[in-house]
Amino acid sequence: MSSKKQLLSRIGIASKGTIYVIIGILTVLSALQLGGKVSGSRKAIRYFVDLPFGKVLLIILALGLLCYCFWEFYRAYINADDIKANFIGYATRISYALGGLFYLFLAYFTLSLILDFDSVERKSYDIYNFINQNEWVGYIIALVFAGKGVFEIYRAFSNRFKERIHVYDLSDRVQKSLMNWAKFGITSRGIVFLVMGFISYEANSKFHSGNISRTSEAFGYIKNLYGELFLAVIAVGFIGFGLFQFVKARYLYIRAHKSS
Repeated sequence: MSSKKQLLSRIGIASKGTIYVIIGILTVLSALQLGGKVSGSRKAIRYFVDLPFGKVLLIILALGLLCYCFWEFYRAYINADDIKANFIGYATRISYALGGLFYLFLAYFTLSLILDFDSVERKSYDIYNFINQNEWVGYIIALVFAGKGVFEIYRAFSNRFKERIHVYDLSDRVQKSLMNWAKFGITSRGIVFLVMGFISYEANSKFHSGNISRTSEAFGYIKNLYGELFLAVIAVGFIGFGLFQFVKARYLYIRAHKSS
């Protein structure tokens, strides 16, 4: 990969980390009743609107998210993670591309806060309306959420998340601290995906229409079932996951050539 493509990929990964850090901070503040609010990706992006130079920050964030889209599509195409050519491998690479589509939508949403807010809301409504009218779509999404949650937890405890991250110029103590935070963050993210899958499945079963859960709904479910303290712990994990993205942006080895 050329240096320009590497730079775009690293900017994108850092932008993703920014979203997760803001989600975590706002949710922690809400859980501890210190202000803030239980947040998902879009609420986190809206946070920039009222900040000084908010429009400038939104433009920078949107460009960063587009960079992350590039990274997701490109690593799916070149097989940057050396994934085996089997069913699981191809499914993983497809998931990268789907992730790219999700962040493409977030980038579009971010720009819409500056240019045309109503249009993206209408498109979002149309998507959710289609899902609500097709129960089978809701079950597939619930299964995808659950599968993603299981995979994230497996990735955390198998230490696969450490692969291709070269932090040899850091002390052993700093490396250990960073990796522990990463494991905590990835596990927290996996738990939230599992909850999103469960909520989506329950909604489909009860109302017999396609329903999908959002991150903020999963946080609300965790808060109601386990309390504000546990929600705060999970949200701190999101902050840890976000910070780990900054580590990846700096130290991830990005291969230059395409693999089969």
